[in-house]
Amino acid sequence: TLRTYVWGTDLSGTQSGAGGVGGLLWLNNAQSTGGMPTGIQFVAYDGNGNVAGLFSATDGSNTARYEYGPFGEPLRNTGPLAAANPVRWSTKVTDDESGLVYYWFRYYSSAMGRWQNRDPLEELGFALLTRGEQPSLDDFDPNFRESGGENLYAFVANDPIAHYDLLGLVKTGDKFNGRCGGFLGIGVKIAGTLTIQAYNPVHVPGVNGGAEIKARFDEKNSCCCPGGNYQWIQTVTRDSSPKRPATPPYNDPQPPDDPLPYYWTSAQNAVHSGPGWTEFIDYPSDPERNLYPNTRAKSIVVKFKTCLVCGSSKDKELKCFSWGFKYYRKRDGTTAVKTL
Repeated sequence: TLRTYVWGTDLSGTQSGAGGVGGLLWLNNAQSTGGMPTGIQFVAYDGNGNVAGLFSATDGSNTARYEYGPFGEPLRNTGPLAAANPVRWSTKVTDDESGLVYYWFRYYSSAMGRWQNRDPLEELGFALLTRGEQPSLDDFDPNFRESGGENLYAFVANDPIAHYDLLGLVKTGDKFNGRCGGFLGIGVKIAGTLTIQAYNPVHVPGVNGGAEIKARFDEKNSCCCPGGNYQWIQTVTRDSSPKRPATPPYNDPQPPDDPLPYYWTSAQNAVHSGPGWTEFIDYPSDPERNLYPNTRAKSIVVKFKTCLVCGSSKDKELKCFSWGFKYYRKRDGTTAVKTL
């Protein structure tokens, strides 16, 4: 064994809430080839959770130093352990030969500023593994994989300064096709396009934390829903850490029928509709009193599954998407929010 790594809580204050970003505590180097220093090396970070340097626990010397460009391209990689340590940008493993960064679900090229793999968000196998969804005959559509967005390789809408992507999944601007009908991919109709127009964390320090999301569906084929009676159906799952049993998914109706805090903002502005289009808007949040020390909960995760249906029947789902937020207390006692 050349090196071992010790991980702690990441930027979210949990083991993996921020995708492990900022979670590496130290590494222990046993390789002395080429005069490399051995022993424990503590990790230093920049403000975004990128590894900025290594420092020897023995004498405090700087054994590696890293600097990056906006897309993670290496600008500086110096020190006797700089090349030996692969955990760098976004606290993810970098392969020196290819320059690719492994984000668990796919590989990112900082030199090209784009992903090397297609967005797996809407691939059937990925949905089954991560969401527990069961396939239906309508899922076997030859165009099914193309609904992960207009550009399946773009990195955070080509704007890494203003956006982030913890695992390489959903982001603002994603577009999906709503579908209906067909059998084994034959005769499937494109009902229209669903666009995630906004998806951002919302944080009022000392008050609450949550997210804002806005989705719009534009109809292309009225035969999928004669009369244009489109409806939005939403379910919620809530969890907290230290671990408590997660709530089973429950229906989240539009107000005033929903007494829980994760509902659509109001009956007046939660849903806007017109001829051939409908918008869904939600601003869910969790009050700070639900976080430690009052409830001993260090973080709260709220996950939503929102579906566009024709009428009120779940049998006529045109498109579903999952989203949510994590509200947590950081090591310094302040609170923060991440979208999922």
